[in-house]
Amino acid sequence: MLKNRHISEKVAVLFMIIGVLIILLSLGVSFVNNQQYFTVELSLGEFGEFIGGFVGSLWSLAGILLFYSALVYQREELTEQKDILVKQTDAMISQSKELERQNDTLQKQKQEETFFHLLRFHIDLVETLTFESNDIDIQSGKMQKQQVKGRNTFGEFNNVFKRFYSKYLEHLSDAGVDEDSLKGVIETSYTSFFAEFRYELGHYFRNIVNLLLFIDRANEKDKHFFLSILFSQISVYEMSLIFFHGLTSENKELKIFIEKYALMQDLYQDDLIKLNINLYNDSAYKNEKYDFTYDID
Repeated sequence: MLKNRHISEKVAVLFMIIGVLIILLSLGVSFVNNQQYFTVELSLGEFGEFIGGFVGSLWSLAGILLFYSALVYQREELTEQKDILVKQTDAMISQSKELERQNDTLQKQKQEETFFHLLRFHIDLVETLTFESNDIDIQSGKMQKQQVKGRNTFGEFNNVFKRFYSKYLEHLSDAGVDEDSLKGVIETSYTSFFAEFRYELGHYFRNIVNLLLFIDRANEKDKHFFLSILFSQISVYEMSLIFFHGLTSENKELKIFIEKYALMQDLYQDDLIKLNINLYNDSAYKNEKYDFTYDID
C-alpha cells in the first residue's frame, strides 16, 4: 500500500513537470521564431486549446493521482491508528487480567488468613477449657478434687451428658422408644447439660458455627480444604458433643451444616450415638460431594 502511494505521487509530479515543460517549450519556440509562432503556425486561441486539452489533461490526471495518494495515505493512517488502538486495548485487557489475578490472589490470602485466625481461636479455646470433678480416692477413701484441662475435658463433658441423658431416658415408657421420644429426651437432657456448662462450652460451639459459616461462603475447592483441616482438629469426644448439640431446637443452623457437609461421616458410634443415629438425615454421614477423611485424635 505504501509503495503504491509513493508511485502515484511520483507519476503525478512527473505529469505536472511534463505539462510545465510543454508550456515552456511552446513559449520558447514562439520567441525563437521571432514571435511568429502564434500568428503563423498557431494562433493564441489554438495555443490555449492545446494547453487546456493536452496539458490540462495531464494535470487533471496528476490531480487524480494525488487525490488517490491522499486517500491511500489517509487509509494508512487509519490502519495505523487502528493497530495502535488494538495494541492499547490488548494492553489494557492484559493489565486488567493481571490486576484481576493479583486481586484473586490477595482475596485468597485474606480468606485463608481469616480461616486460620478462626481455627487458631478454636484451638486456643480448647486449650483453655478446664473441668473439675470430685472423685473418691481409692486408697484414702476421701473426696479429692481433680482438674482436667484442654482436649481431655471433652471426655468428662461426654460422661456428664450421658448421665443427664440416662436420667431422662428412664422416664420413657417401657412400651418402646420412638423417634419423637428420643428428640424429647435429647432436647431436655442436653439443654439441662448445656445450661450447667454454658460458660465453658458456649464460646466453643459459637466458634464452630462461625467457622462453618465462613466455610459455607467459600468456593468448592476451598470448602474441601478448610473442612478437612477443621475436622483434623476435632477429637472423638468433641464430635460426639457436636452430634447432640446439633439436635437441639436452639442449634438448627449447626444441624443444617452437619447434613450439608456430611460432618458425621467419621463419627465414632457408641451405643448412645447408635440409639439416636436416625435423628439426622443420611447426608450427615455420607455425601459423595464432601467425602474426606478426618484426622481424629
